[in-house]
Amino acid sequence: MHISPVDKFDKNLSAPPDKSETVRAYIAGAVAEGATVVENPLIAEDTESALHCIRALGADVGRVNDTVVIRSRPIRGEFSLNAGNSATTLRLLTGLLSGIEGVKATIAGDKSLCQRDMSATIEPLRLMGASIEADNNRPPLYITGRKLQNSDYKMPSASAQVKSAILFAALTSGVKARITEPIATRRHTERLMKAMGGEISCIGNTIIFEPSVLTGRKITIGGDLSSAAYPMAAAFLTGGRVTVKGLGYSEERSGFLRVFSRMGAEITRKTTGTDTFGEIEDVSICGKVDRSFIVEADEVPSLIDEIPLLSVAACFAKGRSIIKGASALKNKETNRIATTLQMIKSLGGCAYADSEDSIIIEGAGSLMGGKVCSFGDHRIAMSAVVGLLASERGGETDTDCISVSYPKFTEELL
Repeated sequence: MHISPVDKFDKNLSAPPDKSETVRAYIAGAVAEGATVVENPLIAEDTESALHCIRALGADVGRVNDTVVIRSRPIRGEFSLNAGNSATTLRLLTGLLSGIEGVKATIAGDKSLCQRDMSATIEPLRLMGASIEADNNRPPLYITGRKLQNSDYKMPSASAQVKSAILFAALTSGVKARITEPIATRRHTERLMKAMGGEISCIGNTIIFEPSVLTGRKITIGGDLSSAAYPMAAAFLTGGRVTVKGLGYSEERSGFLRVFSRMGAEITRKTTGTDTFGEIEDVSICGKVDRSFIVEADEVPSLIDEIPLLSVAACFAKGRSIIKGASALKNKETNRIATTLQMIKSLGGCAYADSEDSIIIEGAGSLMGGKVCSFGDHRIAMSAVVGLLASERGGETDTDCISVSYPKFTEELL
């Protein structure tokens, strides 16, 4: 798709529903007692993959307009599941099914997902007694459900998905889990389980789950802060203004806004209500990039999905920006360190990585534009589009992969 540059990006938008919240609500609904009513779910390829999987596990799923109703059924027997491109679906279901005695399941996905290392998920589950087999720790995963042991796990690296897999394993096996994170990550699963009657508490960076059951209820999905980052960046990089309404806001995932603020953005937030997962806010951004930045390693979990976008933004500052400790990017849909660097080069910028997996961007105050390959990674594609909108000459990139998380992206940004 050809992208022409814009003078100023000015829009008022409603945030697309949150992908992470939608997937978690569907999977929780598959084992909760009674009916789970999910209002305002995201309808995208990743969330449809999650819905397809829980249907295959026997859940009764109905959809009326913007509402999905899930009624759980006992999960018994053998299953072959396809998580598509959704690593969240694969990881959470691996935990959930590991704790159900007698179940045998194979979980695979598309080509991209089957190239991803799942050892960070498999290892803590095996410590609980889970039976999970895989070739070189990559999907397909072969799971034999069994009664698990209590977990007291200190996570070596921060991952909301790995944490959630452990919690779902404890839930279905009826055991206790105590998880200590090195850095607090998004707490969608904890808030959801608590809202559905689970006995779960958080003390600092430690999460404690006591044996309990979930009860179906109405779950309202907020707007996706990660998706909103792209129109916000388009406004900030072009000196425009964007207001995104209805965002599900949490400190654990809003790191990119704090970086934009350090770069000179004026950001205003207005709380408009709450949903199952926390506060709902309208967020506005305006201003123009006027300085570079440094992201420390302990900030990375709060902005992990936005690192390619922040790298593009850094090109519009004058001077060196550094994103430290980005090694977790190597095991995303692509090796996002490598694909981010290639994207910046294709846009006419200068970026490189050091031996400690930090990304260094030498900002020149602008980008020329060019032809960018997304490598089938939706975050790279969306970041490239923003870079082209703010560039001097525009250019081209492929956008088909964006549908996994933000189906209306091109309609709303172009």
